[in-house]
Amino acid sequence: MKKVLIVVALLLALPALSFAGSATSRWDISIGGYVKFDVGYISQNVNQDPSVAARPDVAGVASATDAIPSLFWYSGETRLNFLIRGPDAWGAKTMAFIEASFEQVPSQYSLGLRHAYMQFTWPTTRLIMGQFWQPWALAGPFNIVSYSILGPYNKGIRLPQITLIQNLTKELFVTLSVNSPYNVNSESGAYGSTTAQLNSTMPDIVGEIGYESLSCGAVGPYHLLVSLDGITGQDKYYAEPGANLPFMNKSTDRWGIALRFNLPLIPEKNHNKTGAMFASGMFYEGQDIGTYVGAAAAGIGYNRATGDVALANTNPQAIMHALDPIFSVVQGGMVGTGYYWTDKLSTSVYAGYQTNNYSNAFRAANPNSVRDDGMGVANIIYDINPAISVGLEYDYIITHYNENYVSAAVNGPAANVSNSTGTLYEVRLGAWYFF
Repeated sequence: MKKVLIVVALLLALPALSFAGSATSRWDISIGGYVKFDVGYISQNVNQDPSVAARPDVAGVASATDAIPSLFWYSGETRLNFLIRGPDAWGAKTMAFIEASFEQVPSQYSLGLRHAYMQFTWPTTRLIMGQFWQPWALAGPFNIVSYSILGPYNKGIRLPQITLIQNLTKELFVTLSVNSPYNVNSESGAYGSTTAQLNSTMPDIVGEIGYESLSCGAVGPYHLLVSLDGITGQDKYYAEPGANLPFMNKSTDRWGIALRFNLPLIPEKNHNKTGAMFASGMFYEGQDIGTYVGAAAAGIGYNRATGDVALANTNPQAIMHALDPIFSVVQGGMVGTGYYWTDKLSTSVYAGYQTNNYSNAFRAANPNSVRDDGMGVANIIYDINPAISVGLEYDYIITHYNENYVSAAVNGPAANVSNSTGTLYEVRLGAWYFF
């Protein structure tokens, strides 16, 4: 009977053994990523990735969001990637990269796509096709614990694109790219959707000229880089001038310019970062660039033909007799610096700010829209070994809204309460296990 049970067990195991043995690739493939764990305290009742601070909790305009703090536990920043190196093509080295993470929305802990691109590399030319970091004014890299912090200030998203990078000399390069005008990870659907970005038939077009060199040394991934970036594109809005009348449509022009830089102030020596120091930053200005600079930065258009009434991002718009959409001009940026006390222990500080130049009519009609937003970040990160790192970070956010709210009557007549400025802070402990 014992022999029979052993035979049965082996037969049951054969399908699993067969499946395990079939996981092969035609090309050289590497698996990487990390497990990330976070626990933290936030002074407002928001999720683990705040980008704005809620209005204050004051008499006459109570706010449970501001009154109640929150404690979060999170592992959604965990990531998994595959690097594939294939055969040469047209004289170029080829590779492909796929990366997924668990911080996707709307469902936390659902596996979502971050990167999926192929790359062709010649001696002085590089071609990228697929979902990769935005080609316009990509900031970073960053020494931070909170993945989402500084997100509203053009920190970077990933977009489907075709990007060509050409080295003119050893240090001077130019970039030309066409990319999706919308973030595919946050849109409701790639086809059949009715958002203003998806209704546009024009891609975003990006150009860049930059200088990059190792002549001044480096601090980890930070080496000398200075670039000037520009972008242009369009969104399209639809509205009926009257019930059951033919739709009218009008496009808004997107444009943006940016200056970004990385500076190795005190370069590392012999691959040891003790005493090394870096600085990095980026400044930008643009119109209709909400896809890139986040919700706090005015992805809200308004109609000049109807007294600056806010437009919905989803088409068709409400019935309106005329359509003349426009976005406010946005200015912002971020700067940061970091210092390595030892090769494994570093401290970094960052600050970001952005302002939205709304019209007075829009501000009066939309008191709850963000006028400007700022963030401050300070952390300390320790690399225990090549696989494990831990970090402690303090984040501060200050948000100014367009107008004060008029309070309800509190022991007397209604009054204009000074509550247009919200603040919050976050303390976060994070740990990574790289593989």
